[in-house]
Amino acid sequence: MKKLYFVIMLCVAALFSANAQSAEKVSVKDLNYRFISKLPFTIEDMLTTADPVLSDLMEGRTYKGYAFSLTAQTNVAARLTRATSWNCHVILLDADFELVQANSYSDSGAYVVARLDPGTYYVLAGSTSEVSADLKYTLTIKEEPNAKLLRELTYAPVANLNDTLRDSITVEQPHLLDGNMGARAKGYSLQLAAGDVLNVKIVERKSDMYMYLLDKDNNLVAFNDDDYSGPGDSRIIYEATAAGTYKLAVSTYTPDCDESGPYALVFNKSKMEAYYIDPVDGDDAGTGITPSRPLKTFDAAVDKSNGVGTYYLMNDYQFGMTGYEIELSLAKVLPYQKDIHLGITEGYDEQFITAYYGLTLGDAQSEYHFIVDSITLGDNLFELYNGDFTLNNVKVTRSKFDGVGYGSTVHINNCEFTNNTSDFIVYIQSDYEDSYSSLKNTTIKDCHSGILLQVVSPSATTNVEIENCHITSNVCEMPPFICYYNTNILLKSGTWQYNTLKEVPAVIPFAAKLNKSSLAGIYAMYGSTIQLYKDFTMDVNNFIIIDSTSFVNVVENLTGTQVATILPIAADEHDNVTVGYKEGRQVLTGTRSLLAANYQKFALAQVADDIWYLRADGKVYTTPVGIKEDVLANTVIYPNPVTDQMTVRINNVDVTDLTVIDAYGRLVMTYKVNGDTEILNLSNLSSGMYFVQFRDHNTILGTQKIIKK
Repeated sequence: MKKLYFVIMLCVAALFSANAQSAEKVSVKDLNYRFISKLPFTIEDMLTTADPVLSDLMEGRTYKGYAFSLTAQTNVAARLTRATSWNCHVILLDADFELVQANSYSDSGAYVVARLDPGTYYVLAGSTSEVSADLKYTLTIKEEPNAKLLRELTYAPVANLNDTLRDSITVEQPHLLDGNMGARAKGYSLQLAAGDVLNVKIVERKSDMYMYLLDKDNNLVAFNDDDYSGPGDSRIIYEATAAGTYKLAVSTYTPDCDESGPYALVFNKSKMEAYYIDPVDGDDAGTGITPSRPLKTFDAAVDKSNGVGTYYLMNDYQFGMTGYEIELSLAKVLPYQKDIHLGITEGYDEQFITAYYGLTLGDAQSEYHFIVDSITLGDNLFELYNGDFTLNNVKVTRSKFDGVGYGSTVHINNCEFTNNTSDFIVYIQSDYEDSYSSLKNTTIKDCHSGILLQVVSPSATTNVEIENCHITSNVCEMPPFICYYNTNILLKSGTWQYNTLKEVPAVIPFAAKLNKSSLAGIYAMYGSTIQLYKDFTMDVNNFIIIDSTSFVNVVENLTGTQVATILPIAADEHDNVTVGYKEGRQVLTGTRSLLAANYQKFALAQVADDIWYLRADGKVYTTPVGIKEDVLANTVIYPNPVTDQMTVRINNVDVTDLTVIDAYGRLVMTYKVNGDTEILNLSNLSSGMYFVQFRDHNTILGTQKIIKK
């Protein structure tokens, strides 16, 4: 719950900060932009109380704007240097006023670097605090020819993984386009075999430094950017999934690198050795690597392994009995030959297990379970800071705790959570682009929770697949499933039924007219997507509430009682969402693929025992009607499946746009319709399932599935 409170308090703080501003409020698009004809340019300027406050950014920040055009692809660096002490902010936008990059954290100013295609761009220079006096700054925008993506860096080979490498980062090193805020970086390459566990850390440094690890295919697989406190260790521990050349980028966010080096980079590697723990027959003098010579305590195994390895728990081993939490680096904890009951001492106020770079609890292929029954815990059961967090065959019943699992990438398989009291069940917060989390074959039932599931993805896209899960008969303090920022949720099979809010939020004007179960559904905000499959069952009272940046897509027709009600809400001008909806808001419900249609044609006309719907033409219906159901009958798509190019023929239907949506509900292509026949080039798309939407401006007229070979 503490994580949600943090998000809410940010919104509240932003609202109060904005109210304190007295300057004129405008949106990003309405800001007056001074046009600059060419790069580079440097402007000596200041922010005053007369400058406009941007109404569509947090904290009511005061800004000035500048525009420039590029005729060729260019690496561009924008730096805002302050002359006096104040919190500065620089934002780079594209021609559609979409965010490209932003920075507000560097002590020496604000700095962004980006690779830009030809076109028009906008730069905002602003303050993150109230403007009470003239704030002087210098804005410099120039080409940065040395800027590199992570995969483009020059990587020096590391010959011996037991070496300590002493190095430094200087102003000659390239900027990272995809690193921390235009950071400077150096690179190292090393050879790993499948199953090798790389342990690398930075020591003896003078400033904050960060690491990014790429696999043999140049995919980012691990990073560490958590230490903002100055000198100290930063560490990555990673198990190689395949043999090959891996790359490590080391960077600092300080633009000029005046105090960034020297530093020492320490490499070593290990294996995921197995350790057996038997509190009854254990022998601490043994090796701890065979069932015949087990260790007696988990702590003894961790001491031998430095927290890296596979740990088999034998007999009735009980976590927490030692009175302090178990800290692991990269580990698998598995039952050995029988179910293991996880016990705890009375009054224990810590987590069962904290892991830093990866944790697997339970074996998906085994018939044995981890069982947590009738315990009280003052923190989370399990918490992970980086990497994959996996729970297999775990049963948690009749217990009280903060949360079951908290991690950046979470996989929960064949688990049961019943009759528990908690702040949350699963909390996912990821900074990995296109990260994937999942809940499969899992039951959450009869729990009293603040939130059942929460997904937050502030700086990357997170995909969460929920398949064959049964989330029923739970009572929640807050909306039970909340998705913030760039999350794509796939709901396949399973049920979401009979869940109830303890109290209907007071912000809803007609709360007294609603059953408490009416809002116990899914909240999707800030660019989130909900993908509904026909075999997923929701109550009509379990609303899906989305803001203006999010949407719901139905993959196949819903039938019978498989109904959900969608309630669009709007984020207010300070990015602070009022949870709930108001009388007269747009709404859509349906038992067919109408959920994928344009809900803006309907508005809530009456809230009482029955909900009625008002179409835009003023007529009242008990179900939405008026969608052009003949659109698919008058359109032809071929070939399907498609390899590279697809032909779309449109007859006697007003279609203005064609959009292509991927299986996660993300928009991947948009085409303007100029005639009866359109050729779609899909060669750049990866193989898989997609959906072509026929639109009349913002109205979705129909959707057809296609397969890309």
